Amino acid sequence: MPRPANPKTPEGLAITGALAASGHTQAAVAERLDVSPGFISQFASGHRPVPWDKAELLAAVIGSEPHLVSAEYARLREHFQVSQPSRLNEAIVLNAIGVARKALGLATGEIFDVEQAPDLFAQAIRVALAAEMRKEGGVVDGSGSGDGQAGGTDRFARPAKAGGKAEAGSGRKRRTA
Repeated sequence: MPRPANPKTPEGLAITGALAASGHTQAAVAERLDVSPGFISQFASGHRPVPWDKAELLAAVIGSEPHLVSAEYARLREHFQVSQPSRLNEAIVLNAIGVARKALGLATGEIFDVEQAPDLFAQAIRVALAAEMRKEGGVVDGSGSGDGQAGGTDRFARPAKAGGKAEAGSGRKRRTA
């Protein structure tokens, strides 16, 4: 079945409107995206979908939103917002530092050096993210997130031996009969 002559898609209409509002020519936008002007024309007409990896730059250049100019970007955004509802923020990082400090048995005032125990800190981040997801009502699958207690120590972390440094555990749980 032949394609329609001009299959305007919602994304194509958004690109066309944003291009007109921005005052940029298709050639100028194509140069910024490092594609040919023909690609921009095909994006705007709906003959070619905007790839997810070009959506953010295209949207920034024409003054739009990436999910409006690329259906693929919108689909990926929707998928990953569901699976990754939390982003690292100051509270999560501080919580993770507290978890790592407890796992290392550091006293108040002692400094935790992330570079000395990056695996332990990564594990602590997972614990802090799991706690945040619980607060938000999300489901935590438990994959490698320790015991999930934000304020407690990671049960897979091994404390430092005298003169040594703490190590992160393997994250494996023992089988029970």
